[in-house]
Amino acid sequence: MHISYRLLLPEGVNNLIVSGRADRRRCVFHATSRNIACGAVQGQGAGVAAAWQ
Repeated sequence: MHISYRLLLPEGVNNLIVSGRADRRRCVFHATSRNIACGAVQGQGAGVAAAWQ
């Protein structure tokens, strides 16, 4: 499963990257991505993205 970068960017807020339950996924994807392993990988990706900005 791939999570796009734009899902980590909240609407209406600049200079903020979120991960986990706060991102903008649809309900269809919640069941497959709301576990510890996916959350850890998504947090790692958000940290790398923040470091490159």
